[in-house]
Amino acid sequence: MLRFCFILLFIACSCSHSEMRDGKICQFPDSPQVVFEKGNTLLQYWDYEKDFMSSPSNFQNLKNLKKYQNAVKTKVNNLDQLALISRSYPFEKAGDKQNLDLARLLLKKNLRPMTCEEGLLLDLQGSRIDLVATPTEFLAFILTKANHKRLVYFTSNINGVRGLGIIHKTLEGFIDQGWVLEKNIHNHTLNINESNYRGVLAPSTSDAFVYQMELKDLKLQTAVITNGFETLEIDSKNFGKLSDKF
Repeated sequence: MLRFCFILLFIACSCSHSEMRDGKICQFPDSPQVVFEKGNTLLQYWDYEKDFMSSPSNFQNLKNLKKYQNAVKTKVNNLDQLALISRSYPFEKAGDKQNLDLARLLLKKNLRPMTCEEGLLLDLQGSRIDLVATPTEFLAFILTKANHKRLVYFTSNINGVRGLGIIHKTLEGFIDQGWVLEKNIHNHTLNINESNYRGVLAPSTSDAFVYQMELKDLKLQTAVITNGFETLEIDSKNFGKLSDKF
């Protein structure tokens, strides 16, 4: 009997150690609420408690994210952000170069690993369209109210974002209900079919225009860009330093 109890205790400790080492499995809280869907265009959201995705998470169940990461790592020798920015710099125009210069400075303090939410969003985008063969972008937002979060996801399965009108109208409705717009999240997918491997963590001039508009109209607090490996956060106090000149 004593030996049996020891075995049970060993198993329990092993499971606990594994969970601590690997983190909580990353998953959506439930089925989303669909706001709009037509063709390839989809706008939906999830509600959950603030700490639901706050603990360290592993992405082992996110097969589409892993497929993208593995494909990129076989093609791109150096995923260091400063190296990627240097590689992209000659291809950009003046406004985007200004934003790359700011990103270089921000990377020192504001670069971090992906969160569970960001990993889930990329995996979801990858389930809709192959991120390696056809790099595309999603646009997402995190809003907060009391002890709750609302994660809004929008995509048209294209490289870029269209349909800001319906997104901002939806966000305005949420804000009128007492939600606070915390983060704008989108991805810069590494395009391994281009010589400069686009996908650096720097806002484009189009991104800057949107951030500045959302700060003014919706009180956006933070802009977030992820490339499926790392994430850059840009505080709203830096939006004015970004160029929106194409």
